[in-house]
Amino acid sequence: MEEAPPPYDFTDGTPATASKLTEKQRLQARQQAEDDDEDEQPQASTSSSSAIVGRSLEDGGAPTSFHVYKAPGMFNKDDIITHDDKQVVQYHLSFPRTWGGWDLSLHRGSKDGPLVARIDKGSWSSEMRISMRDGWTTTLYKSSIFKWNFKFGGMGGRTVYKWKSDGMFNSGYTCFNTTNNDIIATWRSTTFALSKDGQLLVSKHYLGETELILTTALALEEWAREQRQRSRRHGGGGGP
Repeated sequence: MEEAPPPYDFTDGTPATASKLTEKQRLQARQQAEDDDEDEQPQASTSSSSAIVGRSLEDGGAPTSFHVYKAPGMFNKDDIITHDDKQVVQYHLSFPRTWGGWDLSLHRGSKDGPLVARIDKGSWSSEMRISMRDGWTTTLYKSSIFKWNFKFGGMGGRTVYKWKSDGMFNSGYTCFNTTNNDIIATWRSTTFALSKDGQLLVSKHYLGETELILTTALALEEWAREQRQRSRRHGGGGGP
């Protein structure tokens, strides 16, 4: 029987009253020293101290690749995920038709395969609740008012990861480890493709969290697509 890993715990390094806080508040408390506005970068210093330079995506070898396609069917919102062979379905994201909110489920192999994770979101909320198969939960939440940047807790709850938009006119995101600035994954949307949603690359150093990273990338893409659709309906630009 597979040993269940420890549950997410965001109280590490926070006051004893942290148990009374919501998970989102605990995440924010751990990150309050960070300025989410990337326009305010630290000034260059002549001292010996310098910003931490994390590992690149390719450090440790070629990253693991996932290709995300729309499942067949005119009104089907499901996704299927393959590796580079683009043939064998590794995961299936089930997206039942709902009015406003989400109740998505990610399965290994087919739609009827073993459950990997669930993604829940309210109608107008930007917060997405990620529930992994062993009961772990974390919240993928928007961490910047003016930018499409999102944070979530890594496995074990001792690390915070951040999906950062690559720019207003780009359709991609880069995921960083906020502790050491490692690049742990990238997502590239294929906005104008008829059958493909995008491609995810995951660093070899973070393969143990592949399914969590994949789940957050799929959630982020669904959220971004929802925003683009709303923006087009109201004559806006649509964002990343």
